[in-house]
Amino acid sequence: VIVHEAFIPWLVYDSCNHSMLYRVKKAVKAFTYRFFALPFTEHVIGRIIRENGIDIVHIGGAVISSGYMAAKKNSCKVVWHIREYVQEDYALEFLPSINPYEKMQNADVLICVSNAIKKKMSSICPNTDVITVYNGIDTSLFYPKNDPAGTSSTTRIMFAGGITELKGTFVALEAVAAVAKVVPIKFDIFGRASNEALERLSVFCSENDLENIVEYKGMAQSIADEYRSHDIQIVASKCEAFGRVT
Repeated sequence: VIVHEAFIPWLVYDSCNHSMLYRVKKAVKAFTYRFFALPFTEHVIGRIIRENGIDIVHIGGAVISSGYMAAKKNSCKVVWHIREYVQEDYALEFLPSINPYEKMQNADVLICVSNAIKKKMSSICPNTDVITVYNGIDTSLFYPKNDPAGTSSTTRIMFAGGITELKGTFVALEAVAAVAKVVPIKFDIFGRASNEALERLSVFCSENDLENIVEYKGMAQSIADEYRSHDIQIVASKCEAFGRVT
């Protein structure tokens, strides 16, 4: 397998940050990406297409568009793989005058990882072929469990997504606090967390008597092993493509 690397700019900004400094940074980023970063990346990708005789370009996300112009200039088919919401998931908007949705309208096909995303993209790109292809799940990653059912009276619950508002970590923790009063449970959190998030977690656990129930595990070497060692996984995001979560 031959791998070529090129700079891929993310074309989004935080729509909830309205400070003057952030607005200036957003404007500078938009100008730099549109007139320098994107043209450079498209030039590099175009050269890769020609040198390798490529006839299909696959773009793997909604928040990038690199490869689109290079594909069109070199008569390639464009397959755009939409794995996520943008505005709904992350409170993000596309940079001014850089909107991948407009380019998606001219893609040969859009692949969406769930029918919910397909519904959204079909309304944005009504004249583009849009199909759903779910992310396949290798069930051997989850079953059989490392701990056979019935050998423990404590239900082991896990949360893989770090400690962030967007993933709903504290929504899950509020539920854990309520359930822990009724049945014996253990709650493990996997993923990244800032120092501020860890401090908030510590305060929450102290206030709700969860010090012996909730444990932050950090990044896991093999998340599949953790799946097999737990009974339940919680996904608490307000809005997220299920196919991508799985």
